[in-house]
Amino acid sequence: VVEKFKKSSSYDLQKKNRILRTLLLKGEVEWILYQLAVLVPPVIFLLSLRGFVRPVAIPVYINYLLKSFVFIYVGFTYYIYFRYLKYMKDRGLPNKIKAIVELLALPVAGFLLPLPYSYALVLRALNRQPKTWCKTPRTREVPDVSLTASRQ
Repeated sequence: VVEKFKKSSSYDLQKKNRILRTLLLKGEVEWILYQLAVLVPPVIFLLSLRGFVRPVAIPVYINYLLKSFVFIYVGFTYYIYFRYLKYMKDRGLPNKIKAIVELLALPVAGFLLPLPYSYALVLRALNRQPKTWCKTPRTREVPDVSLTASRQ
């Protein structure tokens, strides 16, 4: 999008530069910072395995605070799931249990979220990025939410 917008000549240069700065800041810069933040835990883990970082470097009270965030995150995830369960189509007990277990994978999904963008940045740096963009065909979506459920 940014490359296409850079080549356009139908915009005022001052407005175009302001939009390009905003797109750069809100796009690439934020993603790079996010990717760097995602890399911090595995780097610290690897450094601690090699003996370069002591696991006790964090004060005990901060360690307890960080560990409590895990309970808050998991608790909120399941709170939202069970709160809106009544609006979802009933798919039977085995599928509900499967969904509850799958929710435990959300932190892993969040950790892997930047991988496609990272791959795109590497391709662009190697000048191997796609030259044209084509939209992928989408399958018909099946509605999972029933809007007729009574509110309590």
